[in-house]
Amino acid sequence: MTSEPFSLERFQALADAYGGVIARWPDDEKDDALRVSRTPEGENYPRRRTEPRRGTRRLAGTGPQ
Repeated sequence: MTSEPFSLERFQALADAYGGVIARWPDDEKDDALRVSRTPEGENYPRRRTEPRRGTRRLAGTGPQ
């Protein structure tokens, strides 16, 4: 972990790299990530990145319907 404060930008970079499940993120980032995830900005970021885009179609057999 860096000596810099954990920023929203760092949170967003990790969410882009590892997805919206913080349990999958590097162990040394999880505590700070959980703290940021409880802010309004952090709370919405992974959800926004992992939800299907409006107007997209799911292919049969690729996930929950």
